Amino acid sequence: MSKHHQAFVFDEAAFRRELAPLLDRQADAALESFINDHRARLRDPETRAALELSWRQEPENEGFARRAALALTAFYDPTANIGLGSSAQKCRFALMDLYPEGRVFVGGGSLGVPEGHFQSAGYVAESVVILERLQAEHRQKADVIDPVLTMLQAALHTGRGLYILL
Repeated sequence: MSKHHQAFVFDEAAFRRELAPLLDRQADAALESFINDHRARLRDPETRAALELSWRQEPENEGFARRAALALTAFYDPTANIGLGSSAQKCRFALMDLYPEGRVFVGGGSLGVPEGHFQSAGYVAESVVILERLQAEHRQKADVIDPVLTMLQAALHTGRGLYILL
């Protein structure tokens, strides 16, 4: 995957209910069963291709972390990136100047999977309110606020959180 900021609308409730317990227990057999049971809706997070029936035979799908990344695509669409791309650093630092916790609008907390960060639906909603206020107060910073606000509003409109890759 690109090292640029990527963000995806993420179904946190379903993730917490269906997959998080398997990841917490590091349950290899259960994770493999999950992938087999949900294969039709899974994608390779890097190539974004549908998961093949023979996914187990592919050497790149070895290991718990890789399989967790495959399973995680049941809860987001890796083809629907709404992230900030290469402008994430600029946004992060400029927002810190406006709001002491500004960096967290483009990041997130640990999700318990390699590389992934997460913002809950509630956190996204709270962030939208804060950024809309900052947008009204600092119109000259629209080039920094608008992309972040657009990203967060996409998740807000679905009532879901964000899965973020930095």
